[in-house]
Amino acid sequence: MCIKLRWLTPAYFTSKLGKARRIVAHAKCLVLLFLLSAFSTQIFAWPQIVNCDAPVQSRKRGIATTSMSDADFRALVPGVSWYYNWGTTPYAKPADVTMDFLPMAWNGSSSFQTALTSYLAAGNRPWRVFALNEPNLKGQAFMTPSNSAITFRQVKAICDPYNIPVISPHMAIGSAVSDSITAYDPLQLSNVTYTFQEPFLNAFLYYCGSTNPAGLSTHSYGGYGEITWILGTMHADYPTQKIWLTEFCPWDAASNATALATLIPAVDYCERMSWVEGYSWFMSRVSGNPYNSLLSDSGVLTPAGQAYVQMPVHDTNLFYRIPGRLQAERYVALSQMSIAPTDDTNGLADMISAAANGSLDFNIQVDVAGNYPVNFRVAGTTGQIRVYKGATLMGTATVTQTAWSTVSTTVSLTAGLQTLRVVLGSNAQKLNWLDFLTTNGTPSVPANLNATASSNQVALTWSISSGAAGYKIKSSTISGGPYTNIVSTMATSFTNTGLATGTTYYYVVSATNTVGESTNSIQVSATTTVPQVNLALNKPVVVSSTQSGYPATNAVDGNAGTRWSSASSDPQWLYVDLQASYNITRVKLNWEAAYAKSYQIQVSSNAVNWVSIYSTDSGGGGIEDLTGLSGTGRYVRMSGTVRATVYGYSLYELEVYGTVPAPPNQPPVLAAIPDQTILAGRTLLITNSASDANVPPQPLAYSLSNAPAGASIDGNSGVFTWRPTIAQASSTQTVTVVVSDNGSPALTAAQGFTTTVIPPASPALNPAFTNNQFGFWINGDAGPDYTIQSSTNLVSWNPVFTTNSPVVPFFWAETNSYPLFFYRVLLGP
Repeated sequence: MCIKLRWLTPAYFTSKLGKARRIVAHAKCLVLLFLLSAFSTQIFAWPQIVNCDAPVQSRKRGIATTSMSDADFRALVPGVSWYYNWGTTPYAKPADVTMDFLPMAWNGSSSFQTALTSYLAAGNRPWRVFALNEPNLKGQAFMTPSNSAITFRQVKAICDPYNIPVISPHMAIGSAVSDSITAYDPLQLSNVTYTFQEPFLNAFLYYCGSTNPAGLSTHSYGGYGEITWILGTMHADYPTQKIWLTEFCPWDAASNATALATLIPAVDYCERMSWVEGYSWFMSRVSGNPYNSLLSDSGVLTPAGQAYVQMPVHDTNLFYRIPGRLQAERYVALSQMSIAPTDDTNGLADMISAAANGSLDFNIQVDVAGNYPVNFRVAGTTGQIRVYKGATLMGTATVTQTAWSTVSTTVSLTAGLQTLRVVLGSNAQKLNWLDFLTTNGTPSVPANLNATASSNQVALTWSISSGAAGYKIKSSTISGGPYTNIVSTMATSFTNTGLATGTTYYYVVSATNTVGESTNSIQVSATTTVPQVNLALNKPVVVSSTQSGYPATNAVDGNAGTRWSSASSDPQWLYVDLQASYNITRVKLNWEAAYAKSYQIQVSSNAVNWVSIYSTDSGGGGIEDLTGLSGTGRYVRMSGTVRATVYGYSLYELEVYGTVPAPPNQPPVLAAIPDQTILAGRTLLITNSASDANVPPQPLAYSLSNAPAGASIDGNSGVFTWRPTIAQASSTQTVTVVVSDNGSPALTAAQGFTTTVIPPASPALNPAFTNNQFGFWINGDAGPDYTIQSSTNLVSWNPVFTTNSPVVPFFWAETNSYPLFFYRVLLGP
C-alpha cells in the first residue's frame, strides 16, 4: 500500500496524557502543499516451502464438536483450522493453538442473537458466522423458509458492522415426511412439505430478496457418493454461492475402513473444489460411534482422526522440499485419477489411475541441483511410470508385478521451485508414495517398522530400504527420543533382549550405505510384559475336608505330582490365604481325574464373606485356565458344589494370579502464590510449582478457574502470563490457579492470589528538531505500548506510529517534511 501526502495546515502538537490530560505545544509555522493521491493494494501469494512429511493446516478444514480438551486441540490443530459447537461460546484452548471458533445462531431464539451480539462486541472477530441448524428438520431449528430468512437477516444485521459474512442455513439433505416442516412455498404457490433441501433453499432465498447469505451449507451422512452428488448439485443450482459441508460422516460405519473410505476421498474432493469454502467432520467424539470419532481419549487420535489431520491441501503455492518421501495424495493437480485408502502396509491413501496415462503434478523445492534417485511405491497393474518436467521426459520406471513393489528411476533436477508430472502408463495403477533420495545415493527411509514385546524383549521387523547396505536400530524410553544406537545390522529384523519388564520402549530405524544414512523411520513402541507370579504358591491353605495322605498343602506346593483330595461328598471347598489383598485376574486349576462339574471361584477380604467372580456348571477337568477375572480380596476359594465322579474333589495345583491394588489417588499440592503488583502494560510471569505424592507421580495439568481478561496459563509448565491493559489499571484482580492430576478419580488443588494493577505514568511528549527533522522525545514508564496519532482538527485522529514496550525515552521523527499537525500519545494495550 502506498500513500502520498502533502499538507497545508496550521501546526500544533498535542499529547494526550492518561485519560484526559492534554498538553499542547506550539511549533514554528511551516508551510506545505496538500495532495492526497489514490492508493492501490496488491496481494502477492508467496510460495510456502515445507518438508515432505510436514502436516499442513487447511483453511477449509474444521470440526463439529461438543467438547475439546487442551490435548484435543493440540492433536487436531496440525491439520484443522476452525471448529464450531452449535453455539456462541468457544471452548478454552491453549494459547499456542491457532484454531478459529465460528459461532452459530442455532435457531430463531433471541438468546442466540443476544449471545452473538455480546461475543462480537467483546472484540471477537470470527471470519464467518453460522446461522440456523437444519431448519427443515423436526428436532432441530424446524423453521419455515420465511422465518429462516427473517432470522438470517437479523443475524446478518448483527454481523454487518464488523464486515463478518454469514453462512445460512445448514440443511439436512433430506428427511422423512413426518420429520419435515410444511409451509406455503412462494415459488410453487402451495403448501409444501420440505423433505429435500433444494425447494427449501429456493424459498429461503426468495424471502431473503437482495439480502443474500455469503454461502449455503448442507449435511450428509450417506458416504462419499452422496457427498459429491449433493455438493455438485448445490454448486450447479447456486453457482454464485460458496458451499459448506458442516456435518458429514458415514453414520453407519462399522469399521475404521468404512469411515476412511468416506473421509479420505471426501476431504480430497472438498480441498480440490474452489467453490467449497469450508467443511467439518461430525465430529470430534460421537457417542457410540468409535469409527467416526476423531478422538478416542484426550489428545488420542483414532484412525479417522489421524487421516483427517494428515490429509493434505492442494495449494499451487505449496512446495515440498526434497529429498524426502512424498505421499501421492500431496499432489497439486491431477488428471484421470481417483483416491482411496491405501491397501499397502503403510501410508495413508493411494492415487489410482482411472485411465491409461492418468497423471499427478507435484510441487517440489530442490535446494541443490543434481541427479536424484526416485523410488515409486506401486501396485495394481503393470506398465511404465514416467516423470516429466514440462514437456521434457525426466525418467522412466517399469512396474513388472501387480502386487505392491518399489520401482526406481533417476531424474536430473535444477535448483529451485519446480513442478513434476508423474504419469501412470496403465489403467488402475496405484501410487502410494514417491521417495526422492539424496543426490549422492543415500538409501530410502525404512518402512513398515513393527515391534512385538514379550516379558523382557522386543522383536523388530521392517521392510527393505532401496539402496541400503545396513540398518541402525535406535531406542529410547521417551517418546520422540533422544534415541540411542543399540545395534547395526544387515538384516531387516532384530530382537532387543534383556529389557526391563513392564516398560515402554520406543524405536526408530535408519538405513545406511557407504555414502550416508537415511533419516529415521516412523517411531513405533512396545511395552514389555510383567511376568505373572503364582500368588498362591506355598501360602497357607484351608479346606473343608481331607482324604488321608492328600493334604491341602499339596494344592499350593508347585509340584504337579502331588495333590489334595477331599471327602466324597458335596459341597467341598479349598481356599488360600494370599496374605495381602490383590486384584485377582486369573485362576488356574489343575485337576486330577476327580474334578468338579459345578463350582465357583470366590474372593473375600476376611474368609467369611465371599463374592463369586467365576461360576460354571460344565467344568471339564484337566487344566482349566480361567482368565479375564476381576475381583479384589486376600482369600481365594474354589467352592465345589457338584462332583463329576463318585470320588471327592482332587487338585494337583491351585494357581492364583493378580496385581496389587493401586493405592488411592493422592491430590496434588500447589505451592502458595504471593499477591502481586504490576504496572499496566508490563507482563506478569509467575511459574507455579506443584507436586504429586503418588508413586510414580502423575502428570499434572494447570488451568485457570478465575482470571482477568487476557491472562493465560501454560497447561504443562504452569507458567502464568498476563499483560494488563491500560483500561485494567487502578484495579485489583483475583486469580485462581488450579492443578489437576489424571488419577481416577481426578483430583485438584487450587491457590488464589490478587494482582494490583498500577496505572503507568502519563507520557511526556517534547518536540525537537534533529538533523533537520521534526520529531518528539517521548518519556514515560517502560512496559506499555506507545502510539503516536496525528490530527488536523483535534477531532479525527490517525495512528502514525506504534512501538511495543519500548525503552524510554525514545525519539520519533516525522518523515514528512515540515508537518503541521496536532499530535498525541496513547498508551496501550
